[in-house]
Amino acid sequence: MESLIKVKPDLSELRVFGCGAYVFLPEEVRANKLAPRSELMTYIGYETGIKGWRFVRPNGAIFTGATATFDETLFPHAAQELRLRQEQILVKPRIRKVTFLMEHLMMV
Repeated sequence: MESLIKVKPDLSELRVFGCGAYVFLPEEVRANKLAPRSELMTYIGYETGIKGWRFVRPNGAIFTGATATFDETLFPHAAQELRLRQEQILVKPRIRKVTFLMEHLMMV
């Protein structure tokens, strides 16, 4: 498309497949007034014909929502091993920095 019309496409609306999202629940879906207004769901794609996204609820039901806050670092349906690996990747650089600082302080 870029080569035809010489304009870069807008990629700001693209989301990572399978990431977590806190989806707003309309009043009709909520159990009562004290129920949470949003729920953590898994993003599975775009809904055709309307401006909205498709999500999977924790109970396995498909839900369509137009208001959501995406967390593209969280993958609720990922295997436990993958989650542990992601946590290690996020934690290791911090440990290296702290170790380096401690070694540097001991030298001084």
